[in-house]
Amino acid sequence: MENFQELKDTRDEIKSLLSSATQSRVKKLLQGELARVELEINAEEKRIENAGSPEGTKKQPSKKPQVSLTKITSYAWDQSPKFVKIYITLPEVETLPEEKISSKFTGKSLELRVLGLNGKNYEFQMVHLLHPIIPESSSVKIKSGKLSILLKKEKEENWSCLTVTENLKNIKQQQPKFDETKDPGEGIMDLMKKMYDEGDDEMKRTIAKAWTESREKQNTMDF
Repeated sequence: MENFQELKDTRDEIKSLLSSATQSRVKKLLQGELARVELEINAEEKRIENAGSPEGTKKQPSKKPQVSLTKITSYAWDQSPKFVKIYITLPEVETLPEEKISSKFTGKSLELRVLGLNGKNYEFQMVHLLHPIIPESSSVKIKSGKLSILLKKEKEENWSCLTVTENLKNIKQQQPKFDETKDPGEGIMDLMKKMYDEGDDEMKRTIAKAWTESREKQNTMDF
C-alpha cells in the first residue's frame, strides 16, 4: 500500500486531472478512483490516530470477576502484655498454599482473606480497633484447623474488648440509671458521683469540668 503522503499526492493529482477532463467517461473513471483513494486516506488517518493514543498502544485491562466472600463472625481472643491474639477455626486451612491466605494490617484495623478452602472464600475484618497496633509487627499464624492473628500492641495496656464500637456498647449497658424515687437534685448528684468513681481519667475530667461550670453558673444566678 502506498504511504500516507503518496496517497494524498495521488488524490491531488486525480483532482487536477478531473478539473481538466472533458469526456464524461474519463470523468466517471477519475471520480471512482478519487473515491477509492479518499477511503484509503481516511482509513490511514484513523490508524495513525489510534496508534498515537494510549488506548491504541495498550490493551485495556479486563475486569476481574467478583469474588464471593463468606464473612467469618465466630472467633475467640485473649491477650498478653504485648499482643492481642485472635483465634479462628477453619478445618483443613493448613492444606492451602500460603498465597491463598492474605492479611492486611493498619494502625486501627485488620483484614484477613482465605481463598479456595473446600470451594469457599472467607473474609474476616475488624475496623476501629480499641487501641492502636503496630502493623509491621502483626502477623497471621497457620495451624492445624485454625488461624491465629497476632496484633502487636502499640502500648502495653489492657484491652477490655477488641473494637471501639464494642466498647461503646458496653459503656451504654453499664451506664447507671437515674433513681426517680429520690429528690431530683440528690439523684443527679448520686448519678454523677457513680459515673466519676467508675469512669476513666477522661470521664473524670469531663465530669469535673461540667460540675465546675454548673457551680459557676449557679453562683452567678444566686448573686
